[in-house]
Amino acid sequence: MTAERLAERLIDLGLTEEEAKIYIFLSAMGPTSTRMIARRFNLNRMKIYRNLKAMEERSILHKVMGRPVKFVVVPLKNIIAHEKDELKKKLIDLEGSEETLIKEWDNLIRGNHPISEEPRFRIFQGRQQVFNLISEMYNKANESIQLVTTISDLARLSLWGLDDQLKMISKQGKKIMILTQIDNENLKMVEQYLDFTKLRHITLQAPIRFLIIDEKEALTTVSMDDSMSMTTQADTGLWTDAHNYILTMKIFFDAIWSLAPDARSLARTP
Repeated sequence: MTAERLAERLIDLGLTEEEAKIYIFLSAMGPTSTRMIARRFNLNRMKIYRNLKAMEERSILHKVMGRPVKFVVVPLKNIIAHEKDELKKKLIDLEGSEETLIKEWDNLIRGNHPISEEPRFRIFQGRQQVFNLISEMYNKANESIQLVTTISDLARLSLWGLDDQLKMISKQGKKIMILTQIDNENLKMVEQYLDFTKLRHITLQAPIRFLIIDEKEALTTVSMDDSMSMTTQADTGLWTDAHNYILTMKIFFDAIWSLAPDARSLARTP
């Protein structure tokens, strides 16, 4: 190993650049006086003395008494062993105080500067993008899925395979609530959903869709082509995780749901 490389490693162990050079010089020379060290590095004796005193206090070197006093280094393996012991002590102390420190930090943050993420809003354009998003949202549901949409959209979602996804989610004990417009022409379509969802009737004045997942995220229609095209770009949704917005949409959904007739009673009507 070159002297320069050794000096770099000594600096990594906590020595200053001057201390590292002095250590290497004394390692080669053996016991050496302050005067000789100062002459080697072309520094005044007072500056060299300060470096030697600091190194002695850290057990990097020690004095050899005599006239003049000389200095000799501690073997490098002893220095490394000492540094390893110190690092182990610090690690043990850190591990012992870790839980307390984290609790104190958490209490401080909650008390003064609550951690919160800014609400996000994203636009999804095109039926395929929107349906892929709906599938992702379904998968993240932990408790409930609340959906308002047209009967044509339910048919399209079935073509996309999202009805099967809802069946699996329903088997996991999660609540699925759908509001859609029901009439005699689409009763068979409605009946396909009754086995795994709670479904009620609502009169829709225009093609709309909004979806709420666990009060954590929502998708709202900006515009929707209600044809059976699976590739149209005229299907645009606004996704968000803004809590206040989602809470408002949920209150709106719950209010309509409480007044809407159950699809099962309509399906039994001759």
